[in-house]
Order: sequence, then structure tokens, then C-alpha cells
Amino acid sequence: MKKIFTLLCFAPFIAMLAAGCVKKPDENAAQLIIPYGNFKGQFMRVHYSRTTKKYDTVRCNLELSLDAYLKKFKVTGDTTTVHAGSYGTYTIDEFYIGFNDFTMATADGKKAHLTSGYRYGYDGDILKIQAVQDTLGFYYNLRYSKL
Repeated sequence: MKKIFTLLCFAPFIAMLAAGCVKKPDENAAQLIIPYGNFKGQFMRVHYSRTTKKYDTVRCNLELSLDAYLKKFKVTGDTTTVHAGSYGTYTIDEFYIGFNDFTMATADGKKAHLTSGYRYGYDGDILKIQAVQDTLGFYYNLRYSKL
């Protein structure tokens, strides 16, 4: 009986010790915000010519729609010369967004398309998507838009 009484007296201290060992979530850790909805902004393609040692830059205004439930995207806006209007599916993680453009089969190669993987950053308002390959860079600077 004495042993049970002693054990019951120390039970709250053992519980407090065990609770101190439990890992608490970091309150200062950044929360991942996944972009979805409608975005408007500017697309910029930058090409560096090794022969002339100059940059060639073209821009256009685009609208990007991301459906988080169906994982589908659509690009509209100024799609006449620089960037193609397109649609397809996408995948996303905390660093990269990958696009599978269904219109690439009919593309002429003269306009940019959202296709393959891109680095992205999103703060809940501004969505920046970019891909840089050797002498060619694609930059999307978009803002969340309530339609």
C-alpha cells in the first residue's frame, strides 16, 4: 500500500517531465501558402546574345487562372505575339510549380508557353514564377486578382 501511495505522489511529476519532452510546433516557422485563383500581371522574356553581348527583352500583360481543386491552369490576356494563350494541368510543391500545357502539340515555337517546371514564390498577394536556362529567362510577376 505504501508503494502505491508513493507512486501516486510522484505521478504528477512524471507527467510534467514527460510533457516537457514533447516537441512544440515552432511558432515562428513560415507557413506555406499555395497559390490558387486568378492572377494578373506582366510576363517578361529576357534573352542574352553571346555574339552582341546585349540583352533582348520583351514583355506582355497576362492573366493566369489556377484551379486548386482540379489542378488546372489557363493563360489569357495579351497573347498575340509574345506569350501563347494556353491551358492544362499543374503540380505544385513548396519550391516548384510544374505545368503540363495541353496546347504545346499545336505550338509554332514563336511564343512562350507555361510548360515544364518553374521556381516560384508567393506571399498571398504577389506570385513570382521564373525559369532561367543558360541565356534565356522567363519571368512572371503576377498579383492576385478578384474577378
